[in-house]
Amino acid sequence: MIEKQKITTEKELNLTFSRFEYKYYVPSFIADEIAHYLKGVADIDPYNKDGKFYSVSSVYFDTPDFMFFKDKYDGFSRRVKIRIRSYEDNFFDAQNYFFEIKYKNINKIYKERVPITRDAAFYYLDKHFDVAHNPLLEKIRALHDFQCLTPKILVRYRRLSFYDKYIKFKISIDKNIQVAADVDFDNSPNDYLDLLGDYSVLELKFDKELPIYVINLLSKYNLQRESISKYGFSVLKLYNY
Repeated sequence: MIEKQKITTEKELNLTFSRFEYKYYVPSFIADEIAHYLKGVADIDPYNKDGKFYSVSSVYFDTPDFMFFKDKYDGFSRRVKIRIRSYEDNFFDAQNYFFEIKYKNINKIYKERVPITRDAAFYYLDKHFDVAHNPLLEKIRALHDFQCLTPKILVRYRRLSFYDKYIKFKISIDKNIQVAADVDFDNSPNDYLDLLGDYSVLELKFDKELPIYVINLLSKYNLQRESISKYGFSVLKLYNY
């Protein structure tokens, strides 16, 4: 059991941004072809050291009756997700985490995030919550108290990203997507389920426009934009909704 303490940030810094996000199912062999092509025309994300995939792990929170999940599948145009995210190989052994609120308003995504310490992440997942004076954490605290949020799903995958800093465009390939339920730090999950089989997810993130080489890629492989939610699919798989 983690000793009670306040949740404190490593930096008193809230990061807020908005963008469009388009997502596509891609057979893994096509995802490999796309990655090979992008290495020749785009800058690789600095997180991808030596051009290798990096880890992303997120614990998602929801109400007792899965209100956030239901908002997605009922087609509400304005939705919210709350999660703790790490970019290290093992979520439970990580040293750095982010607390995030992700909003969707029709077609645009808004995200607020703040770095938190390992002890803070453990403390919150242990179903306790006390915050320092940080506006975003106080907002999450209010949602937590009002809606009785608890951790529902852990989603982990490997990501390869490319970007164009001049037009604020980023393209990511997510593969090996796995999920687990019953998330807590006293008993980390031993069993993960594969989520999409031999498919990857292609994500386009941008402010205003797509580069012509990406438009050509979408046309070449006849990729159709999909409404993809890793959290939503995980709930369907693990909770039989």
